Amino acid sequence: MKSGRGNLFNRLPRLLQNVLVSRSKLLHRRTMTIVAVFVFGIFVSLPTAVQAKRTLPALKSVSASKSTASNVTVKVKFRSDRKGVILNFGNLTAATGVSYDLIYDTRGTTQNAGGAVKISSDTANTEVIFGTCSSGVCRYDTGISNAKLQVFITLKNGRKIVKPFRLKV
Repeated sequence: MKSGRGNLFNRLPRLLQNVLVSRSKLLHRRTMTIVAVFVFGIFVSLPTAVQAKRTLPALKSVSASKSTASNVTVKVKFRSDRKGVILNFGNLTAATGVSYDLIYDTRGTTQNAGGAVKISSDTANTEVIFGTCSSGVCRYDTGISNAKLQVFITLKNGRKIVKPFRLKV
């Protein structure tokens, strides 16, 4: 009997070692499978084409432009001091009315600046600042975030178009 027990006790460490090794291989295989699925999921979720946002860059002074179906164009760019935006409108003869609305947050409050474009020629330019002006003295807002510009165009055929822009100040 002692020899039977001794034989079992002698074989027990080897059996445990085999179980642990096979369990380790199984865990390694499962881990590698999970990692492979995760990496595959990341590559599948990446966009295959360049997706353009209507956002002006935060550091460069590049302009964003949009053209409607009737070729009324709107170009938006920051002023050189970045304290406002310049709006350039083209082919206004296709429109009966154009207006704009700039909304942004500053120091915990929401500010709004808007206006209408006088259509007297084919093109028009206007400047909208982040702040207020009175009697030739302008006070510029600081800490601007969530800046959005919307341009509202009414075409001669009665169709109304809204062109949204997100501005990164």
